[in-house]
Amino acid sequence: MNTKKTLNSQKKYLLERFKRNRKDFLNLEKDIYKEFHNLSLNEVLELKSQLSRLSFQVKYCAKQLEQHFKIFIDLEKRA
Repeated sequence: MNTKKTLNSQKKYLLERFKRNRKDFLNLEKDIYKEFHNLSLNEVLELKSQLSRLSFQVKYCAKQLEQHFKIFIDLEKRA
C-alpha cells in the first residue's frame, strides 16, 4: 500500500517536472527565435546552455517515465 502511494507520488512528480521543463524549453526557444537579431553573442551562448540543460531534463524525465511507469512520450511532437 505504502509502496504504491510512493510510486504514484514519484510518477506525479516526474510528470509535473516534465511538463514544466518542456514548457520552459519551448518558451525559451520561442523567445530566442523572436529576439535572435537583438542578442549579443554572449547572450546567445548563455541561452543555448539553458536550452541544453532544459533539453537534458526533459529527456531524462521522459526516460524515467518510460522505464519505471511505462509512459511513452513522443519528444518530437511540439507542445
